[in-house]
Amino acid sequence: MNELVLILFSILTYFLMGLVPYDRLILKKKIKNFDKYLFNFLISISLILFLNLLGLKLQYIVYTFYFLLVVSSFVLSKCLISNNYTKHNLLLIFFTGLINFIIAINIVYDPALSWEAQTIWIEKTIPLVFGQDFASLKNSPAPELPILFPLIWSFFWKFFHIQYEYTGRIFLIFFYLISLFLYADLFKTNIVRKLIILLIIILITFRIEGFQGDLEVFIFSIILMSMRSLYLAIFEKDYSIINIINFILSINLLIWSSNEGMFYAGFLTFVFIIIKDLDKTNKMIIITSYLFLLSLKLSIFIYYDFGINLNSDDYAIGNISKNFNIANLILISKYFVFNILRNELILISSIFILIEFQYFKKYKEFNKYLISLSVIFIYMFFLFNAETLEGILKHKMIPLLYFTSALLTLPIVNVINSILIKSK
Repeated sequence: MNELVLILFSILTYFLMGLVPYDRLILKKKIKNFDKYLFNFLISISLILFLNLLGLKLQYIVYTFYFLLVVSSFVLSKCLISNNYTKHNLLLIFFTGLINFIIAINIVYDPALSWEAQTIWIEKTIPLVFGQDFASLKNSPAPELPILFPLIWSFFWKFFHIQYEYTGRIFLIFFYLISLFLYADLFKTNIVRKLIILLIIILITFRIEGFQGDLEVFIFSIILMSMRSLYLAIFEKDYSIINIINFILSINLLIWSSNEGMFYAGFLTFVFIIIKDLDKTNKMIIITSYLFLLSLKLSIFIYYDFGINLNSDDYAIGNISKNFNIANLILISKYFVFNILRNELILISSIFILIEFQYFKKYKEFNKYLISLSVIFIYMFFLFNAETLEGILKHKMIPLLYFTSALLTLPIVNVINSILIKSK
């Protein structure tokens, strides 16, 4: 019973993080509810990151958020009293919360950690929970790996002042569902169809290991959040400051979530700045922000001597001369094609990409760049590695394609929305 109460309280806490009214302090203008929620939610996560980077002790970061969440509780009460949320919005929120609760029960009553979580991530998290600052991560396993997940995990572990580490992992469920929720909201249809779409996407993309300490689902979710901003810019010509800031906040989290994320953030930035109607000022803001955030991350890792290797000392440019041959290219291609056939989201997206290429030709440039950059990166990822090629292909191809699947989701929304609009 205590565990069920803890789950409910955790979900409410995560939800309140998107209601802290940063928008009123920073933007001071009226914003659509879901865009505002995403903005405030991303600011909260970014604040956890940057307060750690500033060297603030975890307990003081937690105290800061106690205050902020009290403020957001008043905001929630005011919204409910003034009926700011429509019945449709409340139904979507309730449905998402219910799914979160169901998945969380499975995590709480079977709190198994994946091998990578046991050997790397929890070893990075525990020192933070017990009062060390993030500079201590230099002595943790694989210090070259980005630090966002251990910072979030330790924050929620400490936040509830209990001995259960899974409160940090339950947040990943909420983060994942919020990304799908915001994606489903892009479809221009009624609430029932949006709920069906949300459920279908969950069934297609759900991976229990993503909540056992692996980062696949977390990175996928961040990419999907950034794709929302990209969709609004490309298809709805939304170049508002809130949409651009949401995009920048998303790629910042991506940069700090994984070393591969630095490249995916670059791909997304490139596609955003080639939008023809986007003015030069906004293009400059986006590219400058990406370069600044990337430089900041690399500078901090160099300063604290974490290392800036891709994943280990086994990655080096010199390895490509040994690995670049027909046999290895065929082997990579075999795993690439085989695992694409196992990824339902890529298969579904491929159908809509072909439809878009045929009937919406003015948008094909964006998909062409995203697909080309992702495929080249995947091949280079393996060619630069000094480990046994087939061994790393078995371990890494599936997560890389899982990340990539989020990059291919825009044609689904575009084609379906075009059909729905024409049918009216």
